[in-house]
Amino acid sequence: MTSQELLTFLDIEASGIHEDSYPIEVGWVDTEGNESSFLIKPIPEWTHWDLKAQQIHAIPRSVLLDQGITIHQACLALNKQLGAEDIYSDAAVYDGEWLKTLFNAAGIKPSFTLRDIRELLDRLPTDQFATFFKILKANPPPHRAVPDAKRMADAINLLRKANNIVDSLSAHGIHKIHCISEPPFRPAHSLKTLLDCQAESFNTLSFGINTTELECVKKSSRLLTDTSLEDAQLVVVFGHECLKGSALFDYEDNHNGTIINLDITDTLPLLDLALIDDVLEQLSSRLVGLFRP
Repeated sequence: MTSQELLTFLDIEASGIHEDSYPIEVGWVDTEGNESSFLIKPIPEWTHWDLKAQQIHAIPRSVLLDQGITIHQACLALNKQLGAEDIYSDAAVYDGEWLKTLFNAAGIKPSFTLRDIRELLDRLPTDQFATFFKILKANPPPHRAVPDAKRMADAINLLRKANNIVDSLSAHGIHKIHCISEPPFRPAHSLKTLLDCQAESFNTLSFGINTTELECVKKSSRLLTDTSLEDAQLVVVFGHECLKGSALFDYEDNHNGTIINLDITDTLPLLDLALIDDVLEQLSSRLVGLFRP
């Protein structure tokens, strides 16, 4: 999978999970940021309605009747927007049945092909594929069509962004990066997880600072541990207040490598989409300055 390859993800909200259920909202998002969604007005034959499902997607049937487009409009819109693409879903069995219900009711054939997201395994290296699912697992679906599809596109784009950073570092001979954060060490662990999956020759170590180590940092009496930083080519520090101003992080020549301090104002859960994206944006911009001739 190249960084330029367009991938499109689709999600469907339905009246419930039942043999008589039907689609009520369809949304898609691609890796270039294009997106579309619409509500579908049920036809008279579609009578099934699950109130428990409504509690999840929060779309009353009355809203569908008032704001939904017809099944024919929905099918024509999807064919026009998606063309002959392969479209990916993380619930292809269910979404495939609901698409079949929609298109059969309209008497129209879909121009696109719906595929299970696991088919991306053939287009992603094994480690990246595993990390992709870690990202999805750490970010549960909001249960609306576009946000659900967007989380899949965002996860792919995070992997691509991390890959570009690893390529940039490797091009300048940097293959060892150490990530440091305070308890509960999530920022360091998240960045390590994401960067480690990009290249076999890249080595990321994750360190958390405990109270004893922090005092050593403040006093500059020694490094975080005896072996923590001595072989680092690049150190990424998550800029908590108690680290700012310590002598260890004031100047790049305080140890063997280069230090980048990232400003993160919130605790970073494992591979949280929004915050890890912020981390990668900051890291990317700092690397541009670092490697500028």
